[in-house]
Amino acid sequence: MAQLADLAPAEFEIMEILWGKGRASTREIVAALPNSRKLAYNTVATVLARLREKGYVEAKEENFAYVYSPLINRDQVENRKLDDLVNRVLRGNLSALAVYIAKKRKLTPDQIAALEDIIEAEPDKED
Repeated sequence: MAQLADLAPAEFEIMEILWGKGRASTREIVAALPNSRKLAYNTVATVLARLREKGYVEAKEENFAYVYSPLINRDQVENRKLDDLVNRVLRGNLSALAVYIAKKRKLTPDQIAALEDIIEAEPDKED
């Protein structure tokens, strides 16, 4: 997969709506935005055009309106962001990430057990 451009906050917010709905028109996206983050129709249309140019969404004309669908799933974006965090920000130092999670985030017992299972699993069993 070609390297995708990063998502701006408004782009990510609109992608979240599309990932949840599967497909939506500009009007439906505007309506789905939280009241605290209402954007004008033209602003949403501009953001969708950028997402289309970046290769995140496709648009099909239906009943005189474009309907947008994601081309990239949320897991792909998460994995790319996490790879960037580990490789660029932490310079490959996974222990720094583990320390951050252990000290700064409150993990539930289930989350701790899931992490222990991952750590104990054989490397070739994952993926």
